[in-house]
Amino acid sequence: VQGIRRYLGSGLVKGIGPIFADRITQHFGLDTLQIIEEEPKRLIEVPGLGPKRTKKIADAWEEQKAIKEVMLFLQTVEVSTSIAVRIYKKYGDASISVFKNQPYRLAADVWGIGFL
Repeated sequence: VQGIRRYLGSGLVKGIGPIFADRITQHFGLDTLQIIEEEPKRLIEVPGLGPKRTKKIADAWEEQKAIKEVMLFLQTVEVSTSIAVRIYKKYGDASISVFKNQPYRLAADVWGIGFL
């Protein structure tokens, strides 16, 4: 749930900041992403989320589908949000593959990553 909370609170999904990310994940738990994906109207169940913000979140979610999987994976391995965004901007949909199969390439290609 913590990775989901960090992803949602990162600012990448318009309409959700850290406070609403916390409220949404507290309300839906591990089902949070499934709810946003399949039943976004249920977000209105969360205290403080009205119809306008719920629609804004649903629209932003559609725009973010490509980056979602990459960000969640990188956050589960404790890569910061800012570094994860840089990795995604560099490699796009291939980010997870590069991370798993060529991790040292990240140090050469992405500012802020190094190995000791």
